[in-house]
Amino acid sequence: MSLRILSPAAFMALEPPTLVHLINPIIPLGGVVFVYGKSGVGKSPFSWGLADAVATGGPFCGMKTLKAPVLYIDVDTRWWVIQHRWRMANYRPTFHIAEGDAFDCLDGMWYFGNKVRELLREANEKFHPKMVIVSTLAKIHPFAYSDPSAPLQVYKRWQELFDPECAIVFIHHDKKSSHLQGEIDEDTAYHLSKEAFSGASQWMDHCTTAIHLTRAGNDYRFGVTQTKDQGSEKVKSFEVVLEKDGVHLTIGA
Repeated sequence: MSLRILSPAAFMALEPPTLVHLINPIIPLGGVVFVYGKSGVGKSPFSWGLADAVATGGPFCGMKTLKAPVLYIDVDTRWWVIQHRWRMANYRPTFHIAEGDAFDCLDGMWYFGNKVRELLREANEKFHPKMVIVSTLAKIHPFAYSDPSAPLQVYKRWQELFDPECAIVFIHHDKKSSHLQGEIDEDTAYHLSKEAFSGASQWMDHCTTAIHLTRAGNDYRFGVTQTKDQGSEKVKSFEVVLEKDGVHLTIGA
């Protein structure tokens, strides 16, 4: 902990820190990323695409990536359901997946469990992931979304489980309907992010990056809008095509 009192000239001469991104510019090392959208819009395939890109070092929707270990934690869907979906699509993940009964309890109650935190710390010591994807937010904390103290508590507790440079990506179901489709302007996107669900503004304010997924005209296309960034370049909204196998992604034409 430190505190410096600087003159105006000294303050203006400070060099800002250089952000290192896992996916440039949407996921910085050590960041908290919030991916949200309605049920069925494509959040799971989108998160698998993020994980594959970082795990392999390959590009993600035209964005450069930094190759690093990834841990995927899904407390919303049984592992065999995910496995079946991947097998049907002939999909082979390149990232680590958490499996076990540690999360088999009432929604959010394991949040306070020392044993679960111990298991996750052990996973960190073994694999040292640089990106952890958690699906879904509703299952991993006991707070009301409108509770102003919830975001900082949840974000901090998860960050404490992993190395400081590890980015945590939270997947969240947007409970309110969205009539917006395809590419939207930044002002509309910002307003949408603040109204997506009860307490949304608090969760947005305390994350590093927020990404909203919206239906884009049919069952296999969805729009991607970065609704929050922290000092880096903001990506222009774009469309992604979800292949009919329900797993693979391509950039929309």
